[in-house]
Amino acid sequence: MLVENNIKICTATFFSASAPSYGAFLQAWALQQFLGESNYILNLPLHWPSFVGENGRRKLPFFWRLIALWRYFLRYYLRKGCFDEFNTLNLTSFYHTTKEIVKNPPQADVYITGSDQVWNRKIILIPDKDIYNNDIYFLAFGPSNVKRIAYAASMGEKEWPATFTQQVLPHLRKFNAISVREESSVPFLNSIGLENVAVTCDPTILHTADFYRSHFSHAQNKCYGCIFVYRIKKEFPISIQKFFDTRKIVEPIINKHKLVSVTQWLHNIDTCDAVITDSFHGTVFSILFHKPFISLLSNNRNERKLDLLRKVNLEYRLLSGNETHEEIEEILYRPVNWEQVDAILEEWRSYSENWLKEALYVHK
Repeated sequence: MLVENNIKICTATFFSASAPSYGAFLQAWALQQFLGESNYILNLPLHWPSFVGENGRRKLPFFWRLIALWRYFLRYYLRKGCFDEFNTLNLTSFYHTTKEIVKNPPQADVYITGSDQVWNRKIILIPDKDIYNNDIYFLAFGPSNVKRIAYAASMGEKEWPATFTQQVLPHLRKFNAISVREESSVPFLNSIGLENVAVTCDPTILHTADFYRSHFSHAQNKCYGCIFVYRIKKEFPISIQKFFDTRKIVEPIINKHKLVSVTQWLHNIDTCDAVITDSFHGTVFSILFHKPFISLLSNNRNERKLDLLRKVNLEYRLLSGNETHEEIEEILYRPVNWEQVDAILEEWRSYSENWLKEALYVHK
């Protein structure tokens, strides 16, 4: 626990994606655990406004609006039913729209945005319209005397288009301290006049493997003798699919409509023989749990995986999917100096903790 109880913090982050997401939950949970009991997460699920038509968006006809709301709640309760751990998050009261946040902002001494891709315009863009949730993830709400901090925020790209930059820059200039998750974001943010931008680790890396084992220890099913496969895309490259033909694999699916709990997901990584994933957080926990792993390139959003793997000298484990069966197996089971990896992560963890302490208690 980092924060003294006399400081109240509200964090705007993706704790609840539009589809069940282990990474979204775990990064939000990890930061909240690190900050302590005085931290509350802003309770406005991602893309809720796209279903209710706020901010001037043309409202759906009544019938189709009901269908959209039903689909939203179906996904919400599917996620909540699978993730019993969801109830461990400290949340603010529920906000239906960004207008409600502006009108009645959460009471706090500090607002934090991050981590995850809170500055990825392709995610925070409300579908079908050029409207952005700037009031949330760029902290353009609340009293002017509230301290504003970005912790390990991710842009999802190396730079923003000029129009979007013009929209968010006035908000960014009000921040007391800014850190990002990818090295590649720093030159661009410097170029638009934001100085002293730091690079801090994803909140999940603020904790060690043993910390997660101690908090998520009641999983029943083991994954020994299996390769754990966690995919964001529906299909992997053909070469990877063929590699599976000769291996026993396990995926985080109970049946067609239900996923395993967060606890079981972590336990699968911890007990499996190896991991193959195209997920950033799947890659993070493979490293934390010292697992042989392969991380696959996505169609986009590769910067975060590249930066992480370069940091720990494991960039050779990021594959395109064009490799041969022999190349895949050799890379997957190539020995890793985990002591060296842990030393790098511990140094990064310590730096990030000190940066956040200074941002909270020093920056004006």
